[in-house]
Amino acid sequence: MVGMERGHMVRQRLSKEICREQLLNAAMKCFSEKSYHGATVNDIIVASGRSKGALYWYFSSKEEIFLAVVDRWYQKALDDLKDDLEIKRLNFTDVGKRVIERMYRYINKERSFLLTWIEFASAASRDENIRKNLIEITNRYQHTLSSCLKELVRQGEIKEINVPAMTTLLSALHDGFLFNGVIWPEKFAQKKTLKGVMTLLAAFVQED
Repeated sequence: MVGMERGHMVRQRLSKEICREQLLNAAMKCFSEKSYHGATVNDIIVASGRSKGALYWYFSSKEEIFLAVVDRWYQKALDDLKDDLEIKRLNFTDVGKRVIERMYRYINKERSFLLTWIEFASAASRDENIRKNLIEITNRYQHTLSSCLKELVRQGEIKEINVPAMTTLLSALHDGFLFNGVIWPEKFAQKKTLKGVMTLLAAFVQED
């Protein structure tokens, strides 16, 4: 009896998680296609195939949905970055290859992912609450990147550098490539271009 009750509770939890994910997937699609201000709560309801009651069970407003999508987006980016860095002994070349593959995937195979990211930045420029949330999430991402750079320096993989400045530079370069990959994919979506930039960075940060 206890086992049956636990099984029922697990199924309920999974069902709720699936429902929330469907709502967030639908919201990301709507925001990427219609923009944050252009998309409506009803658009999200229709796209998700869920009821209005289901949406308001999880979220109290469109802004709350948007912030949840933003957080999930950056958590995915953070998880991807952590995957790039999951090497027993960090090697700048190997990390670079992983980053290139991930950026190439974002630009060429996950376009809606990028379009939503651009919409986040646009909305943050007009909404102070969204801006603060975006900064907090970005700080988490940069903290992971900074820790990686410190470890590369410690291991002697790269020379002594100004880690905070390099973290800012790499973060801006990363975001710039993704932004331009949407606008000018013929140039920025090419592995050749990405590898060229990584080679230039390696020459700068590694010992002669």
